Amino acid sequence: MSSIPQNQGSGNTIRVDPWVELFFKSWARFYDWPIFQEPFFRRVHAVLWRALDFVDSERPGGVASLPHNVLDLGCGTARLAEDLVRRYPDRHVVGADLTHAMLTAARSRMGQGCPPLVRTNAYALPFADRSFRLVTCSLSFHWYVNHQAALAELNRILHKGAWFVVAVPSVPLVHGVIANKIRLVPPNEVARDLAQFELHVRSVFPVMPFINALCAQRE
Repeated sequence: MSSIPQNQGSGNTIRVDPWVELFFKSWARFYDWPIFQEPFFRRVHAVLWRALDFVDSERPGGVASLPHNVLDLGCGTARLAEDLVRRYPDRHVVGADLTHAMLTAARSRMGQGCPPLVRTNAYALPFADRSFRLVTCSLSFHWYVNHQAALAELNRILHKGAWFVVAVPSVPLVHGVIANKIRLVPPNEVARDLAQFELHVRSVFPVMPFINALCAQRE
């Protein structure tokens, strides 16, 4: 963890809705149950793996240019972060999540093999500018109601040429912010949001009906 430059982030003081925090605190008790992981979350992660195959194939320097610092944003109980450690064993992988209970569950499950985990919100990431060459975000981005603040932080911490690989849901006939808790928009609108912050979608991978993985590169 010490190899990843840290600071106090952008100084944003945007707070996350306390009801959202409470939801994830409660959800952490059941999150790792196989009935949720195997038919759903791990299926999403499998497609993210294919998306990462695409990202790695796009690196002009081959293996030598693989990401040095990798962030899994909204990591939950760090299942995907654990996978990333295996994929990039000589790189520095860190998970970040809003909820202490999620991170506690991750540390309990993995013990000493757990990657570094940081409790933070997406609007004020505690990392220095240009810290990461790859950020993943699996089914978390739609919880960032203030998506522009989150994208500004991603723009700040990503190197030029770095990648953001994000899995997002969309629901037909449901559009926009719901109860000020969650934001559901189609993937083409997510792509437009990303482009406003110099993150340009290079490929899209369908996961299952109404979920897509987008690979965006920072320019």
